[in-house]
Amino acid sequence: MKKIFLLFILMLLPLNVFAASGSIKASISSTKVTLNNTVSVTVKVSSDDYLGSWQFNISYDKKKLSLISGDTSVVGYGDGSYKSKSYTYKFKAITEGSANISVDNAKIVDWNTESAISTSTSGLTLTIKEPVVINYSSDNNLKSLSIDGFEISPEFNKSTLSYSAKVLATTNKINIKASANDTKAKISGVGEKDVIEGNNKFQIVVTAENGSTKTYELNVIVPEKDPIKYSFNNVEYEILRKLPEKVPNSFNASTIKFNDEEVACLQNEKLNLTLIYLRNNKNEEAFYIYDLTNNTVSLYNEISNNDGSIYLVSPIKELSNLIKTKVEINEVSVDAYQIKEKSNHYIIYGKDLSTGEGNYYIYDDTIKSFILFNEEDYTYSLDNNSVFKILSIALGALAFLFLIIIIIMANTKKKMNIMINRLNDELYKSKKENIVEEENNDNHKKKKHKK
Repeated sequence: MKKIFLLFILMLLPLNVFAASGSIKASISSTKVTLNNTVSVTVKVSSDDYLGSWQFNISYDKKKLSLISGDTSVVGYGDGSYKSKSYTYKFKAITEGSANISVDNAKIVDWNTESAISTSTSGLTLTIKEPVVINYSSDNNLKSLSIDGFEISPEFNKSTLSYSAKVLATTNKINIKASANDTKAKISGVGEKDVIEGNNKFQIVVTAENGSTKTYELNVIVPEKDPIKYSFNNVEYEILRKLPEKVPNSFNASTIKFNDEEVACLQNEKLNLTLIYLRNNKNEEAFYIYDLTNNTVSLYNEISNNDGSIYLVSPIKELSNLIKTKVEINEVSVDAYQIKEKSNHYIIYGKDLSTGEGNYYIYDDTIKSFILFNEEDYTYSLDNNSVFKILSIALGALAFLFLIIIIIMANTKKKMNIMINRLNDELYKSKKENIVEEENNDNHKKKKHKK
C-alpha cells in the first residue's frame, strides 16, 4: 500500500511542500571519449534521509551518442533502508564533437515523511575525438654486425640472417657488436661471449618498436688447437679429430688411423666411401673422400632434394654440342655444361648415394635443385635436329629454284605481252593506212567521173 501511496505522491508533485533535499546526478570518470569507444555513465539518486520513491528521465545527443544499455525513463521505490541508489548507462561515441547527457523530470519522495523533497539535478558534457594513432616503427633490421678482431662471412647485409666466422684456435672469448637500423629498436645477444672448440652458435635478436622481432644467427668456429698434419697428393692438410655438427647424409660414424692415432670419420660401406674432415692450406675446412689404396683425397660435395642425394664428381666424358663451363655449388666450383650461355641450368655429373650409380643431372642454380639428365634423349634430339637442318636446307633450295622459275616465267610472259601489244599496234596502224588509201582512191575516181 505504501508503494502505491508514494507513487501517488510522485504524481501530485510539485503540489507538495518540500521538507528535505536530495539530488539526481550523472557522473563519468572522464569527459573525454575516443570515437567508436564505449563509456559508462553513472546516475546517482541520493537524499538526506531514507529514499521513499523517485523518478527521472535521461536525455542525450542522439547524433553523437548511441545508448547501449540502461533505461531512459526510471521510476524506483525504497524500503526505508538506504539513502542512495545508482544506475549505470553505457553509451557508444559515434560522431566527433560535444555531446550532452542530462537528467530531466527528477523527483524524490522521502520515506519517513512521505512528502516530496527538494531535488537538484546535474548532467554532463562529453568531448568526442578521433583516436590518436601512434605509428610504431616495424624496422627490426640490423645496421651492422661484427666480431672484434675477426671477419664474418658473408659480408653483412641486413637481409642476410645467417653468418659464420672462424677465429683462432686459442680463442676462448669473443665480443659481438651490432647496431640497429632504427634507433628505437632493441638488440639482445651482443657483447662478450665464451667460445669453445668447434662451432659456437649465437643469436642476435632485434625487437622493433612495435614488438616485431628478427633473429640473426652467428656461427663462430674455433679450430682444433693441435690437428694432425698429413700429406695427400703431395699436398699438406690438417686432419681434424672432431667432426662438425652438420654431416653428409647416408654415412655412419666411424674411426680411422693416421700416424697411429684414431680420428673420427664417416663411412658408407655400400658405396665403399670414407670421408675425413680436413683443413687445407687456405684454412678452409671440409669433408674429403679418402682413397685408402692410393692415399689420396678429393673434395666431397653433396646436394639433395626430395628424390634423394648425390655427391658430385668430375664428368667421366665430354658431352658434345654443349658449352663447357663451371658452376658454384655449396661455395665450390664444379665442372659443368650448358645448352646455351647465360642460362640458370647446368648439366653436372654425380653419383647417387643410395645406389652408387653415376649419371648426368640438370642442376637449377636458381632453386638449387636437380633432376636426371637423359643423355640418350638429348643425343636423339641432336640427330633429329641435324636431319631437320638438312631437310630445311634442301626445302629452302627447292623453294628458291621454284621462285627463279616463276620469275623467269613471269618475265617471259611480260615480254610476250609486250610483243603482242606491239604486233596489235602495227596491225592497227597498217589497217588504218589501208582505209585512208582506199578513201583517197574513191575520191580520185569521183573527181574523174565528174569531169
